[in-house]
Amino acid sequence: MYYGKFHEVDPASVKATGHLQTFLERQNDALSSHYKEQGFPFDTAMWDGGVGRTIPASIVYNDDAAETPSQEAWWPYEQSAYLLDGLLRLGILNNDREKLSLFEKNLKYVLAHPSDDGLLGHCYKGSNSEWPMAVFARAVVVYCEWTKDRKVKEAFVRHYASLSTEQLAIGFRHINNLEGLLKAYTWSDNPELLQKAQNAYKKHDEYYSLHTEDEFELFWSKITSRHNYVIHGVSFSESIKLPVLLYLHTGKTEFLEGAEAGLARVLATHEQIPGLPSCNEDFAGRDPLQGYETCVVNDFAWALGYFLMATGNGKYADRMEKIFYNAFPGSLLKDFTALQYLSAPNQVIAGPGSNHSFFYRGCATFRQFRADHSAQCCTGNVHRILPNFILRMWMNDSQNAPVATLYGPSVHQENYNGIDYSIQEETSYPFDETITFRFSMRKSVQMPFTFRIPECCKQAHLSINGKTIPLPKSNKGFCTIKREWQNGDTLELILPMTPIRKKDKYWSWYEFGALVFSLPVPYSITRENPSRFAPCIVMPEGKWNYGIADDAQVQVIRKKTDSFVLDDPPIKLLIEALPITSFDELELGRYTPKIPIFHHIAGTKKTMELVPYGSTLLRITAFPDTAERHALNCHQVLVSPSYPYDFRKAQDEQHFLPEFLKAKEVLKFSKEIVPERSGYCDLLKFFANKEHALAYVLFRFYSDQERDAYFAISASDGAESFFDDKMICRIEPMSDAEYIAPEILPVHLKTGYNILMMKAVEGPTPLQYRKAWGVLAQAFY
Repeated sequence: MYYGKFHEVDPASVKATGHLQTFLERQNDALSSHYKEQGFPFDTAMWDGGVGRTIPASIVYNDDAAETPSQEAWWPYEQSAYLLDGLLRLGILNNDREKLSLFEKNLKYVLAHPSDDGLLGHCYKGSNSEWPMAVFARAVVVYCEWTKDRKVKEAFVRHYASLSTEQLAIGFRHINNLEGLLKAYTWSDNPELLQKAQNAYKKHDEYYSLHTEDEFELFWSKITSRHNYVIHGVSFSESIKLPVLLYLHTGKTEFLEGAEAGLARVLATHEQIPGLPSCNEDFAGRDPLQGYETCVVNDFAWALGYFLMATGNGKYADRMEKIFYNAFPGSLLKDFTALQYLSAPNQVIAGPGSNHSFFYRGCATFRQFRADHSAQCCTGNVHRILPNFILRMWMNDSQNAPVATLYGPSVHQENYNGIDYSIQEETSYPFDETITFRFSMRKSVQMPFTFRIPECCKQAHLSINGKTIPLPKSNKGFCTIKREWQNGDTLELILPMTPIRKKDKYWSWYEFGALVFSLPVPYSITRENPSRFAPCIVMPEGKWNYGIADDAQVQVIRKKTDSFVLDDPPIKLLIEALPITSFDELELGRYTPKIPIFHHIAGTKKTMELVPYGSTLLRITAFPDTAERHALNCHQVLVSPSYPYDFRKAQDEQHFLPEFLKAKEVLKFSKEIVPERSGYCDLLKFFANKEHALAYVLFRFYSDQERDAYFAISASDGAESFFDDKMICRIEPMSDAEYIAPEILPVHLKTGYNILMMKAVEGPTPLQYRKAWGVLAQAFY
């Protein structure tokens, strides 16, 4: 049984046209045909005999003379599996025999070298990790769906039958092999494989529930927890789909409901403007200065595809388009010769020392555009993003009738009830609002056809053969027309869009349909050597210090162009903006500046031209508002003694002092702390050598009159804040008070001193976070 609303089509049934085909050609002509330019492990035999000596693949091990420790020896096989999967899909789309043969050579070696216990991929010494096979098997699946190769299917059914429940459940990302295991179940119809998948998922949860500090394993109890958690972005993206896959094959609704609720909670806390979670490399809140890993562009969108198949809900397709048309091209040079490891909505410099994340701040090339990176996962994974999107543009419904899920120029050819048909999708979407579907078939066929109405489009128009017809009733964003289709029939769908201004905290941005818009910051670009694939240094050559008033006007500008849509976008927005202070210089001459809370208007109104996010290298996407704020004096900051903190329990379960203090109780705080210039109170320095600790920090703000005001609050690792006899804010670990934008909270101040108390906690530090314990609080009106 398969319980999804939609399912994937034969990979040979989809071809790109128009601007998507141009993009494919650029990818193919650049890194995807010159992948050896990306260095190790792509310049080795990869899975066709192994990578040889396992040299460092991580910046953690940056001595070229040293071999990577055995526990890290899986890295090159993960990375090369990413590449092989992407090149295979590219080869299918382009009918590129060279790329198809490359994968077949690697697959042939793997099949010819099973281990003594029948496992595949264990012929390379140095690591017993099952994670690389989870990646490689994804390529095997598309290969088998394309070739219908029965022997390869049988070999991988044997492989997954040989894997024990323990091997699947315990180990770094081993559980992600459920994707391949469940596909093997569909190939074999062996119920033992389905039961093994459920048993492994249960055992994974039981084991890792005892290791809650593990930031790489997303177990079921963590997904369904109502508390915030921090996890590695790729690990989250790979594992959030697992309960959805189990639902697809068992029909157990608790798997799907839990996954949907868990995904929504993560996005509420960590969604970045282009539609994916922030992660550099761990979750990092909604601050547009924080990055997202290029691996996550692919892996998160891939997971969303399963949510779409399971639910038939168009909101997942909307998000997939948003990620693909913005985050993906926004992380690349448009000729596909270089990519960023981390990119962000706001980035006005991209060089070897410009990484402004707290993870390897200033000392890693993560923000640079380059063909290789110190960790090679993104450089392999980038090859998969475009082919994956194209191959999921079309799906079938439960009757095997066509569904247009993701929009873009393409052709879909399939068979329905014994009749071959072809649907040509002609469009410049998302740069244009008209989509035309042209039907071709040797004889008429009675067939449902399903298409999507994006959530942002409220007034869609539909016509068939030039005659306007009512739009069918939408079901979760999808409409279905059931009719007898004739050769030459044309369905035209018009999706009128309007610019939408979205706001968060003290910034805002513009969207138009699937597109996010950005201010393109003028730049100079230089290569570090004459090679076409040499690392780049991209420096700003223009201004970006603009804020947008609440009443700013916006105008849509369209033009016809014969150029590639990312080079010369056919749609732009004109907006009114004002120059502001405190946002006009690089921080320390090397970092993109933070969005300021405090600034002044520094000139007259100007009309700015915004372009699609994916057309930019340097950009401002999130603009400060133009409200001029006035800071209130923080008269004093007092600190309690430190107390033990149990990170396995919720913050609000741990009390050591009254959390609503009366004036006389303030005297109990005898120790005073002097905030740093930024306003950060560093408790790690104040309480030397403390581990897993909790302390109360009391801020005394003075107001010369009764007034409405605001607190800006942030914390490392987490904190609860109390004011006027109530808790006003809870920041659950893991956060960072210095590098992540604060929460903005409205309050009413009395004349005189006003006391804000924060209960700050310090727990285990994930690998990608710096060890920190402290709070930051500001008051303003």
